[in-house]
Amino acid sequence: MRPDGKTPAIFDTEFEAELAGWRRMADVLNGPRIRANRDQGKKERYERFTGPQFAEALRAAGITPTFLAFIYATSPHRVLTWLDGAEDVPHPIRVLLALFQADEANIDIAEAATEAVTTERKPRRLETG
Repeated sequence: MRPDGKTPAIFDTEFEAELAGWRRMADVLNGPRIRANRDQGKKERYERFTGPQFAEALRAAGITPTFLAFIYATSPHRVLTWLDGAEDVPHPIRVLLALFQADEANIDIAEAATEAVTTERKPRRLETG
């Protein structure tokens, strides 16, 4: 068992080892995705969408991080990791935000398509005072 992912550890009891294993699994599953093969057979390379660029694109689109998480089917926490640069912003987010900036009707289309397949209450598009 390697609780930190690097250094092997020895535990006094089986229970402690099992608990450490569960904790390590939770850390791995909740951490940023790491691609084993970065290129994955793609010929093109995309410029990194930085946290500040992402924040500006969100502002320009007129939507909140919570609303983007709803539309993109991800957690608000993941959107915040993109904003702070802890995880790379997926390229489709750049495309989606460009479409939202180009025409507000695209936001309405994305919202309607998402609402049609969700059962939870949706967040507000814009935060109010």
